[in-house]
Amino acid sequence: MSSIVYNFTWETYCALLDEDEVRFYQTLEQGHIGDYICIKVRVRHELCVNPPQYPSLILPFDWVFYAQTMFVPYHEFHQNSLLYMQTYFSNAIIPYEVMYTCMPQVMTYIDNVRNSYPNPHYESPRIRVLPLVLDISVRMLFENHNDFVTNMAALVNTMGETQFVPATKDAIESLEKVKVEDCDTMKMCVICQVEFNIGMEVTKMPCDHLYHHECIVQWLETSHMCPMCRHPLPTSTSG
Repeated sequence: MSSIVYNFTWETYCALLDEDEVRFYQTLEQGHIGDYICIKVRVRHELCVNPPQYPSLILPFDWVFYAQTMFVPYHEFHQNSLLYMQTYFSNAIIPYEVMYTCMPQVMTYIDNVRNSYPNPHYESPRIRVLPLVLDISVRMLFENHNDFVTNMAALVNTMGETQFVPATKDAIESLEKVKVEDCDTMKMCVICQVEFNIGMEVTKMPCDHLYHHECIVQWLETSHMCPMCRHPLPTSTSG
């Protein structure tokens, strides 16, 4: 991608909690304690051609959108925000120059919101969660149409490999089957949004999240990560 020139913008803001998110945070209370940040990172790549013979001409051709949610302890993210970002997002999705530029200001915003009162957050005796959205827009300028086509294919493939890696068949078949009990925190399968019935047999991930067997199998055949917390199962490339 040596022929790419790009510019970028970003915006951070607090997200309003909906009922599904509240239920999600409630499921985390059994295994978590302390302050957490839940950041929905949304990256939009606008792909354009900028012919060198017409430097003021920018022709938009296409765009690619990528979204990922990070749920991380506040103090760990505060100390290692760049490391977390680089772990979740490759350079093809968020250029590292963008991370180095925007993250100090993002962390300043997070600290200001966290220390203000009132602020929009989820709070219980065990955990407190600050929900945020980070929107990043990257405009990628190519010198000619051929560079655009080649690099767009590489970008889409990289994003797909990052987000969609299936779990191994053995990992899926080894998942535990359990009965839904009245005291279970999870009341529905977040994949299909259908409530569980007491006594129903469901499938439990290693992170303790419950799903209908058919739902989670179909999900894991596409992505090896738990749809709620991103807990990973083994893949054919994980050794």
